[in-house]
Amino acid sequence: MFRTIEMKKGKVNVTFGYGKRPSFDHIGFLITKDEHDAICDRASKMDWGVKIGERRTFLLSPYGFSIELQTHEDVIYQRNDTSSIQKMRISTNRNGLKTI
Repeated sequence: MFRTIEMKKGKVNVTFGYGKRPSFDHIGFLITKDEHDAICDRASKMDWGVKIGERRTFLLSPYGFSIELQTHEDVIYQRNDTSSIQKMRISTNRNGLKTI
């Protein structure tokens, strides 16, 4: 059995998967259409996978997780929420990711 665990705050969501082992699935951001196009272009130039769908886009990183780009404000739980994530730490055993 595989479950997803999603945490939302303001314009950001973080999704973890839980099956045979816990995993970091993706982080999502609400952005403008112009930001979306620029980010997708940059991701393509870096040879990341870009899967553009009707409602959201996923960038497939080489590090085993995805980045969700969302341009539809109706996905926001509280639209006037001004809170933000100031710091996030996600640990991985995968080579290539470094602590910042």
